Amino acid sequence: MTLENKKELVRLLHLYMADILKQDTVAKRNRSLAMHVGIKSQFDHARIIVNKLERELSTELFTNG
Repeated sequence: MTLENKKELVRLLHLYMADILKQDTVAKRNRSLAMHVGIKSQFDHARIIVNKLERELSTELFTNG
C-alpha cells in the first residue's frame, strides 16, 4: 500500500467514524439509549485500523522524508 493510499484510507476512516458518531447521536435522541453494541464495535474497529495506519504513516514520513 502506498503512502498516498494510506493517507486516503485514514481520511475515509475518519469520515466513517464521524458518520457512526452522528448516527449514534440521532439514535440516542430517538431512543434515549447508550451507544448500540454494533455501532460501538464498528467504531472501535475503525479506530484500531486508523491508529495502526497513522503509526505507519508517521514512521514512513519521518524515516523517508
